[in-house]
This record gives sequence, C-alpha cells and structure tokens, in this order.
Amino acid sequence: MDKVVGGWTIGTIFSFQTGTPFILSGGNNTFNNEFGTLALGDGGVELHGVTASQLQSSVGVYHLPNSPSVAFLNPKYIIPGVGANPQYITPNTTPGTIGQRVWLYGPHYWNDDFSIGKRFPIRESVAFTFQSEMLNVFNHPNFQPGAGAGCNYYCYPGFDPFVQSSGFGTGGISPNYNSNSPNQGARVIELRANIEF
Repeated sequence: MDKVVGGWTIGTIFSFQTGTPFILSGGNNTFNNEFGTLALGDGGVELHGVTASQLQSSVGVYHLPNSPSVAFLNPKYIIPGVGANPQYITPNTTPGTIGQRVWLYGPHYWNDDFSIGKRFPIRESVAFTFQSEMLNVFNHPNFQPGAGAGCNYYCYPGFDPFVQSSGFGTGGISPNYNSNSPNQGARVIELRANIEF
C-alpha cells in the first residue's frame, strides 16, 4: 500500500498582484518639464461627468469585437479609432494651466505554478524519482496596461494613455507576458526523472 500512496510530494507557488499604475495623458505638450530630461511636459486631462474614482472602478479587461486588442477602461469611455469619448474625457487645452493628473491602476493579475512528484523505491539504497512542474498551470492570460509611443517614464509597454490617440485605452494585442507580469507565457510543463543511489 505504501508503494501506491506513499512517496508523493506536491507544491505550488501562487502569485497575486495589484495592477500596474498608469496616467492618462492629454497629449498637449507644455513647457512644464517635470522629469528634467524631457523637452516638454503634458497639459493633463479634464473629466466631465465622471470622477477618477469612477474611472478606476471601470478598469478591467474588456475584449473588443473583431480585434486582437483589449480595452482596459469600460468601452463607454472610448471611441474606437478616435480616442477618449469627449463626453467624459478631454485633453486640457486652456493655455497656462495644467489639467487633472489622473493616475489609475490596471486590472489585478495572478499566476499559479504547480509541481507533483513521486518517489519509487527500487532497493534499499536505490530509488527512482519522477517529477512534473507546470508553470502557469491554469494557462491563465494576464493582460496589463502600459504605454503607447511617447510614454517614456510613467507607464509600461502595451497601452496607449493619450486621450487624443486612436488607440486610447487599448493595448495588449496578445496577453502581455513581459517582465512586468508574474507569468512569462502560456503553460509550460517540465518533466524530470532521477535515479538516486
């Protein structure tokens, strides 16, 4: 009986992380050079009939029809191919002012790795061990926002934060498995066998 039910080991590493921060950008350059190395800063955005808290509540992963991309804001705040819906979000265009600096956090993401192994005794001093490790065992994609072109310092690759851009609020033409994500790709199964003596 011990040969059947004994010698098993299992293990798991589960990771859960809050979303990546990103800032909405008006896309209108100003001389407010906040980082010291950029030639121009950004004039910020104006919110109409919506608060930053409501925008944060709308952050998620929204699959867009007929598109490999996903939206990270509720699609009602986006006009595909145009930019942000001006009913809710517009760039600040008032000379001499800086609009709102709206920081949001992307959707949460998680990953689970799992391992299972079995030790088979052959003789008193010899044993055979078989182990399987599954990285991203549930084959769960993690999408996360980041930045489009021109977003140098305060966001990450794969997301367009410029409210005047045709790609605003969307990104991740595939699950974004980069260094900012806890899993680095689709499920990977690794097998290992050892003879111990």
